[in-house]
Amino acid sequence: MPLRGHKLSVAQIGLVVAPSFVLFGYNQAGVGGLLSVCLFHVEEQEKLIL
Repeated sequence: MPLRGHKLSVAQIGLVVAPSFVLFGYNQAGVGGLLSVCLFHVEEQEKLIL
């Protein structure tokens, strides 16, 4: 059953775009957590200096 036309477009969205969107969001969540940890350490060091 070859995919052509509209069915091919739907298959591309389902098999390529959707997983890419999910993985991109997962990656952003991981980076956001790392940034908040680094910011926390910087703020703690500033408190110790003052």
